[in-house]
Amino acid sequence: MNNDLSLLGEFGIIDLFRSHARRANPWVTVGIGDDCAVMDMDGQRSLLVTTDMLLEDVHFRRSWARPRQLGWKSAAVNISDIAAMGGTPSGAFLGIGIPTDMKMDDLTGFRRGLDDCLRRYGVDLLGGDTVASTNGLAVSITLIGTAPSQDVVRRSGAMPGQRVFVAGTLGASAAGLFLLEGNECPGGLDADSRQELIRAHLEPRPLVDLGRTLAERHLATAMIDLSDGLLSDLGHLCDESRVGAVIKATALPICEPTRILADSLGLDPLEWAISGGEDYGLVFCTAPEDEAPVTAVGRDLDIPISAIGWTTGEESVIRLSVNHSMSAVSRKGWDHFAKTGRGEPDEPVP
Repeated sequence: MNNDLSLLGEFGIIDLFRSHARRANPWVTVGIGDDCAVMDMDGQRSLLVTTDMLLEDVHFRRSWARPRQLGWKSAAVNISDIAAMGGTPSGAFLGIGIPTDMKMDDLTGFRRGLDDCLRRYGVDLLGGDTVASTNGLAVSITLIGTAPSQDVVRRSGAMPGQRVFVAGTLGASAAGLFLLEGNECPGGLDADSRQELIRAHLEPRPLVDLGRTLAERHLATAMIDLSDGLLSDLGHLCDESRVGAVIKATALPICEPTRILADSLGLDPLEWAISGGEDYGLVFCTAPEDEAPVTAVGRDLDIPISAIGWTTGEESVIRLSVNHSMSAVSRKGWDHFAKTGRGEPDEPVP
């Protein structure tokens, strides 16, 4: 028997636990397999719960970011999960492993960034746990929120023939990470654009108002936030909804600084857009007749919303349309246990 966890992968490990999980409580309506667990509160409202972990030298390097930015991002990535369910975030629990070489000023900066993000989104810090760490900074946040039960948006509600939308832009966070890793830009990228990309990686802005509005108006049939990459996250939505999808490469919202940086390096910005991850926008599906109302919501909230494709009956298969050629693509995004990391598009299926 092969004991190599990379063969199972991050999501295979999740499925290992999910397949053996047993529900003992009838008030649990959604367990493993969505952005949040959902628990019934009173028949009218639901409690949403999510948790995420950030580890030094896995998710970040302290040399890359100010402590305040790390505090902000630690909260933001969890708040984004609440947004993906159409909920309102309300409370947070912080678990933090503090390395022995961390200074008081750094911890204070982290606390300020965490406070800034929590206050921006109306979240109370309710408790948690602190320990000493011998192997870098470790942060785990559990976020709770609420939503009217009839408004909760899951990953599993899409049907064939619906529109696929992206809210926000794609690839900027991956481009920012490229710069943070010390890579140089040959030219064409000014200082403001460089900082825009770096902020996209270090200071994501969860789309809570948009997620809640789409849920309240019942415009999104299925939704997920963009954490692991478009192909990977859309793949999870397709798996849970038992649909496939066709994505148009020319429709993907890639900001100009991302394009400029990729072009200057001789790279295709499409790779960052579909596999880069950590954009923390939203991917969602709607009925065809709701396309105009969705566009209006984006305009009212001043959030870019792009129609990027449609769902199909080809279960769990995602196809990418590039230059009038259709290719089935691998759905690899970020996987903590895979040896190869982020994936590349496959060759066209014969």
